[in-house]
Amino acid sequence: MLQLLERLIAGLLSCVDTDVGSKDQGALYCASCKNHHSRAGEAAFPFVFLGAIKNDPALSQTGFQLADWLIRQQNENGSWPESPGNWTGTTVFQLMALAALVDQSASILSAERRERYRGAILKAAPWVLANSRFRRVNVNYIAAGAAALAIVNRIYPDRKWQKGARRLAQLAAGRINRDGLVEGEGMGRRIFKAILIRSNGIDIGYGLEMSLASLSLYAKITKDEEIANVLSRALEAHLFFVYPDGSLDNSLGSRGYKWTIYGSKTAHGSQMAWAFGASENPIFACAQQLTTEVLKDFIVNGLLSNGPRHCEFADRPCIYPSFTRAANLAFALSYFSTPGKIEKNLPCQKRQWVKNWPTLNSVLLRRVPWMATVSGYGESTLFATSEGTKRFKVPAGGAITYLYHDYWGPVQAATQLAYWNWEKLHVPPPPIKRVATLTPRIEFGSSNLAGISATFGACKLIATESPEAVTVSGKGALILSGSGRGEYVGNYAVTHEFQELRLTKRYQIELKKTLDMLYVIEPILLGGDQSYEVLAMGLAVVKRKNRLILSCQQHAGSPWKLMNQNDLAYCPLPALVAYPLTLSLQNGDPGLYSVEIAFEVMTTS
Repeated sequence: MLQLLERLIAGLLSCVDTDVGSKDQGALYCASCKNHHSRAGEAAFPFVFLGAIKNDPALSQTGFQLADWLIRQQNENGSWPESPGNWTGTTVFQLMALAALVDQSASILSAERRERYRGAILKAAPWVLANSRFRRVNVNYIAAGAAALAIVNRIYPDRKWQKGARRLAQLAAGRINRDGLVEGEGMGRRIFKAILIRSNGIDIGYGLEMSLASLSLYAKITKDEEIANVLSRALEAHLFFVYPDGSLDNSLGSRGYKWTIYGSKTAHGSQMAWAFGASENPIFACAQQLTTEVLKDFIVNGLLSNGPRHCEFADRPCIYPSFTRAANLAFALSYFSTPGKIEKNLPCQKRQWVKNWPTLNSVLLRRVPWMATVSGYGESTLFATSEGTKRFKVPAGGAITYLYHDYWGPVQAATQLAYWNWEKLHVPPPPIKRVATLTPRIEFGSSNLAGISATFGACKLIATESPEAVTVSGKGALILSGSGRGEYVGNYAVTHEFQELRLTKRYQIELKKTLDMLYVIEPILLGGDQSYEVLAMGLAVVKRKNRLILSCQQHAGSPWKLMNQNDLAYCPLPALVAYPLTLSLQNGDPGLYSVEIAFEVMTTS
């Protein structure tokens, strides 16, 4: 972790505003977003922490100057705006970082700075107590508020901070459901314009990398056994979402639009959470090691990127993931013990299993060499945007939302069904016009109406396993979008059979009404070092000595045609590129239709 922290700090050093006399001198400038993110002030803590470890006063001084700038941004009421903008909920994160800086570097703080930082902290802490209203914010703010107040109480002991931290920790822990997953990421909804119903959205990225991470820090500082016991169960559940390469699956998260493959873009990271678990179980030390090492693969020009194909969209990444994860690494290194024994017994390191998640209506599975997530979740969550309230729909319908092969890497990854830039604050508009969903799906339409199977949240999933294979099947309805609940036009079933040498997808479609068009679309991820060739009824992708072969087989009476797609499909977040393998049904009359698609990875000599 220390090596990664050094790399991130080196990258962030190149972003320091050195304009002498400027109001932003000492701040971090984001060349991608062309502004100074106020949350970047959190990096003051890792700068100072690393400077102390390396006995580098200049590095610590850079951190102090960044903290000075952060304090200058503070509102009179103690909050911090998330600039550019006026959202102040992120005050909890800035308070966490500033309080940790004082806690961990008291011996090198000047008397003047110590007093100034104390004033800022004691302005922010009451604001957090007064404004962390559980029904009005996402749950990760509540958990972070608990951690922040626990650190404040550690440096400026006061019963109100202690009680406030415990109250917030209990509220956040209360949102951990029976599956061990964290609910509460989304805007919620109102009834009669007055009663606010809290969101039940489950987001693996924010649940683990923010809520559980913050609760872990709180529990470590306070030694709160009640919270620690709840945490242990939740951390065990989240181990299943760690893939063999260390990537963290958030393809079906209620805030999945922030997914970067390695985690969520603006989240702190999972290292604090795994560090807490590692104190009792060495398997968590393995999770920490795996999820830390993978981050190095996503560094572009010194900064963490938006995904594997970031350079297709921008030269310089936004600084958000770098400063948030630098802070997380500093928290993990300073407040938690270094894991001793590492036990390689993660779910992703086992040969075969199936895990059903009732509260997600989804299945995770491992059948070496495959690992996959099959989603029937379909959460539809409201979020406030610069253009009003909009609804984010999680890919569902029995689609594979993340597919991994041990010798190949990621094969498929679901993205937004209709791309929307939800947080323009840190995601500049993509330079590529054709942004398409990379979710495997059935698309269909008639009379200017259209539908997509991956929106069907009521899809029923059935998973079975034998010594030879793991099979997951999903069934749903084909609904054309329109007024009211839409128009029912048929049914579909999709079966995924995972065997050692191949994955077979079988689509069965029953049309009740005539359609103008119907497509089965299987986007296949392309790496920058890969080439592809469209075959007569399939696709071949070459990656060094390996070949990924997709072959389509249709049964008698199923008039499918493989379309030659000239355009690749692009998604800026996560930054991915895919070839959209598309089968077109030439006859959209009522009837039964089926097609089979086999995935195989072969090693060439």
